[in-house]
Amino acid sequence: MKYQHILMSLALLLAFNSNAQQEANFSFQSFNPLSINSGYAGVNEGLNCMMIERAQWISVPGHPRSSAVTVDSPLRGYNLAAGVTFTTDQIGPARSTSFSADFAYRLYLTNKTRLAFGIKGSLTSQTLRFSELQNIDQTDFNFSQDIQFKVQPNIGFGAYLWNEKYFVGLSSPHLLKQKTEDINNIGFGTSQQHMYAYGGVVIDLNEKLKLKPTALIRHTQGAPIAIDMNTSLLINQRLWVGAGYRYKQAWGTNLMLMINEKFKLGYAYERSHTNIQTYTGGTHEVLLGFLFKYKDRGSFNRIYF
Repeated sequence: MKYQHILMSLALLLAFNSNAQQEANFSFQSFNPLSINSGYAGVNEGLNCMMIERAQWISVPGHPRSSAVTVDSPLRGYNLAAGVTFTTDQIGPARSTSFSADFAYRLYLTNKTRLAFGIKGSLTSQTLRFSELQNIDQTDFNFSQDIQFKVQPNIGFGAYLWNEKYFVGLSSPHLLKQKTEDINNIGFGTSQQHMYAYGGVVIDLNEKLKLKPTALIRHTQGAPIAIDMNTSLLINQRLWVGAGYRYKQAWGTNLMLMINEKFKLGYAYERSHTNIQTYTGGTHEVLLGFLFKYKDRGSFNRIYF
């Protein structure tokens, strides 16, 4: 089989098959969970902006690339918050672009503990750009034209419980199962519902060191349960150093530098430990964050998530 057809088949399987991974996974998910949990909106009590860029399996031509830009903020009054997320995913000729809006309602359980419930509305556009492939058989018109799929609306929910010592989240960013069809109503698979459950704690080791173990469980119908575990050490309130493990899939390391109270910069590296590790190369991820705290919001508590 020619390389171009292998790449096309891989793109179809991963991007549109009902059993495929259909939502991007990020190493820094615990630092930026808005894309999967609308209840996270406004947690930092300021205008919070995050940008993540991920390049996966860099040794593979047409390797997966994902990016996410999120912006969230509390609204006027202490109980409401909103956010927006823009994500792109690419593998070979397959492209997916998604925009979502989030709204959250927060409750005080105690002076330092809050519980938020959020809703998410999203739109997703997908294309197959066969024009970017080098088609050896020029007479094969099936792979000479791009395919544009119908825009898919969806809804999601999220619940988020947090204080300065721990957080717990439960969410499903896309509740509706939908057929992926092109503009001619030809089907290419069905989108699946994803469920996330996750949590973490902050342990004070001494005045200069804090330990933060986190775990995320992801369930997709027709696929094995995925478990991500990460442990990070915070040094002098300035530098996060961590290591992570994705069950039976990959291990990784990550660094996060808190440049000042407003800016942070992170880098993560992952390496597959499956049978394809020899061919895929590593995965690199970069995060840039900006937080503008509102002076009139008071000093709720320091957030480490």
